Amino acid sequence: MNDFSAGDGSGLVDLIASFLGSGIDHPSSPSELVREPSNSPADSLEAESKIGGHDSQFNPPVRVVVFSKDRPWQLQQLLLSMKIPFPDGQHYSDRGSMLRVDIFVIVHSSSEEFSRGYESVMHSTASRDDNSIRERWRVHFLFERGDDDANQNTNPDKEQSNSFSRMLKHVLTHDDEISWHNNDRPGSLPLNTGESNQGVIMFLTDDCLLLEPLEAILLCAIGSLSYHDTHSPSAGSVFNFIARLHPGISWSQTRGVASPPPRNQFKFYSLSSCDGVYLYSREFASVEWNYPFDLSGGVYCRSDILSLLKTIEDNDGLSHPNVFELRCNEALKKKFSSTNLHLDSSRKPLTAIPTRPFVIILAVNRVQEVFKVLLASSSIAATVIGNGHRIDPSNTYDLLKLLDNKTNLDLDRYNTTLYNTSHIGDFFLSCPSCHQSSIDSMNTDPPDQTVSSETNIGHVLLSAKLSVLIPVNRGPPESAAHAIISIILQPFEKVNNSYILNAKSASYLLPMQIVLVDDRCKDGSIQTMVTTAENLVSLLKISLRVRDFRTNSQTHSCSQLLDGEVSAITVDIIPTLRPGVAAALNHGLKYCQSDLVARMDADDIAAQNRLLTQLLFMRANPKFDVVGTSALIFSAQTNGDNKEMFSSTLPYCDACLEVGVNSVQKCNVIGTSLLVSDPGFLSWSMLFSCSIPHPSVMFRKSAVEKNSCYDENITCCEDYDLWLRITRNNCRTMTSIPILGLWHRKHGQSQSIMESANQKSEADLSSYKAMKLLLETSGRENDLSLESVSTLRNPSRAQSPRDVDAAALLLQNVESAFIELHSQCLTLEEISLVHLDVDFRMAELAEKFVNQSIAWKLWSERCPNQQLERLSLLCHSNLRKRTNGI
Repeated sequence: MNDFSAGDGSGLVDLIASFLGSGIDHPSSPSELVREPSNSPADSLEAESKIGGHDSQFNPPVRVVVFSKDRPWQLQQLLLSMKIPFPDGQHYSDRGSMLRVDIFVIVHSSSEEFSRGYESVMHSTASRDDNSIRERWRVHFLFERGDDDANQNTNPDKEQSNSFSRMLKHVLTHDDEISWHNNDRPGSLPLNTGESNQGVIMFLTDDCLLLEPLEAILLCAIGSLSYHDTHSPSAGSVFNFIARLHPGISWSQTRGVASPPPRNQFKFYSLSSCDGVYLYSREFASVEWNYPFDLSGGVYCRSDILSLLKTIEDNDGLSHPNVFELRCNEALKKKFSSTNLHLDSSRKPLTAIPTRPFVIILAVNRVQEVFKVLLASSSIAATVIGNGHRIDPSNTYDLLKLLDNKTNLDLDRYNTTLYNTSHIGDFFLSCPSCHQSSIDSMNTDPPDQTVSSETNIGHVLLSAKLSVLIPVNRGPPESAAHAIISIILQPFEKVNNSYILNAKSASYLLPMQIVLVDDRCKDGSIQTMVTTAENLVSLLKISLRVRDFRTNSQTHSCSQLLDGEVSAITVDIIPTLRPGVAAALNHGLKYCQSDLVARMDADDIAAQNRLLTQLLFMRANPKFDVVGTSALIFSAQTNGDNKEMFSSTLPYCDACLEVGVNSVQKCNVIGTSLLVSDPGFLSWSMLFSCSIPHPSVMFRKSAVEKNSCYDENITCCEDYDLWLRITRNNCRTMTSIPILGLWHRKHGQSQSIMESANQKSEADLSSYKAMKLLLETSGRENDLSLESVSTLRNPSRAQSPRDVDAAALLLQNVESAFIELHSQCLTLEEISLVHLDVDFRMAELAEKFVNQSIAWKLWSERCPNQQLERLSLLCHSNLRKRTNGI
């Protein structure tokens, strides 16, 4: 099909234009049973949960359906990763949740060896039960038997067979009250199958591994499924929560294609003061992001599942888990016309995903033959375990040996490894004879960067494990107080309205140093930060020392310690030698005692567990020098009439009130900064814009010093210039973790707002220098101008087709030079993402002057399958011309 001209009198163009709307949206750019600390909600969900008409002291009843075939050890690992029960009788119910959960494991075993393995897992699970757990959690094992097997039993009734279809229908349709009042044997099916449509259903497969406790995942899912846009009913409701997706997913391993998230469609929906989800419309998504029914971590309202069940049960849709998934997805693509079916996928167009990784899928072996899905690794090396046995993860019989060996997967390593896909091929085993964390065993302590020998403070010999660097020019004071509270409380968690020290967080984060650089602050923000830190002593068992280097002798400490309970935070106040953020940061770096330095601004808020997550990642991945996080952009001026904004409660508002800080509690979330996690693609994206929020990063001080620190001649984009220099020769030294780590404040005094024009010009210049050096290094012609770089960064600045053409040719040149220069370190996935991003940028340039530029021709050549998009643009261009009388 050829592209259509926008010439006057084109009948086809006029006809199609009459049916088109005002524009077209393009796809987004690819731009153990022991509780561990997590990012779980510390307070009850703000969203009211009334799913399926259920409303009681409990959240909606939950069914977790697990499908397992010939993988008893992997099933055991999945159950352990759920982290149920918790030690010391502490549950998430202590924090406001009251979940009642049935976990149904539907088992298919093809041999006696696997059957014995499943029996072992079932009995080990039952032996861990106690009455307090059984009040809210029950695990049922249902063993699949075919109809032929059932006919050999004493009861020849075919309906009594434990076939897969019958067990699945029973699990999905039976009245949930039965399982709580019926002491049935494991594996048996109650005869009563009364239906109820209350609650939610979560599906899992035995190759899944949870990176967060199951209850935390379910709380997020229930909160998101409760969402309905009351301002705009036509916007619809949430149909599903997909636990295996998160903003860092950019590749579909099962299909072998790039699958960037629709970042520009994401909206943050707050569930509590410290948790939330992202919502997006599947209309603007593709590949991984438009797969509505998922057995690997999908959560749904039970009423919707029952409606789906009625559409597929007569169509061989219940013969196998994979067929069940396929038939449900086919049904969701159609609109149901039957009056007795209330599910219409167009009425629930939204999908919810977590803000951080919840679920990964260990695609290391295959046990089903319905679909030939690619494994995540074609050749996984055998692993030697303690007794000398060699284990081949692709051989499920080999994995049976791990049941007797009591060897488990290493969750710490999975949590500190970046993945751009849900399906992974890594096989990490923990060492049962080693009591040291895998994170500790992989790393040595950083070199001592102490700048002062006077470190002995009463109870503590201070050698900071982490330094937090905060330049302070202006707050305002209440925002600055909120910022330092969010840092000091990082090692703590709130339980029963009290802040207690989290042992794991404290072991990694304390002692901590906070460096406040006085950049000509005149509004009292620094003194407010110090006073706030001192007031926290009344809430926390903490040793706090304040050193003011602006004078010679102002050093004092505040302590409230019990015997054996020692923690230390030092606040150092440093005067800047020269004005400007870059000078303040360079001077403050000299006082940072740790090689690991976290950045913060005085008016932002660090999200819960941000510092621990970044520090563990940096310790486990010494090849990275800079790591950032995603951020929420918020405004303190709430506007209830703005339908495009979600209201949210800010983190640590309760602590602010307790120490007398009059900080705002409610805010409007006005945007999200969702980062790219693929290191090579992040380096590519950095050529066009600063892709990491500066206050969200943690970096190695030694790496920053090696790259000559911040350029003090730059007043606004000192971070962008530094990142470009750091990634110039090594495109894999910088990345971001797909977690929500920062609440980034926007208000009238914000530096980025007040100096916006200067910021744009400095960013253009930094990008220009980086592209020029890249082209020179690759030996390409570098006849580029600052104007063409500016147009490439923002096509709306183009004044003529000539501007667009120069930018389009530059884009192709930079693409070739970047891939050639970094060919040895870029992955195939990253190269695909770069090509896809260039296609998107070329389309943006082509739209500026429709069918009048080289960019239009290049876009047509690069994306021959996007004729419809070009046709739409031509139609709208033709309409505009006629409207304007051209």
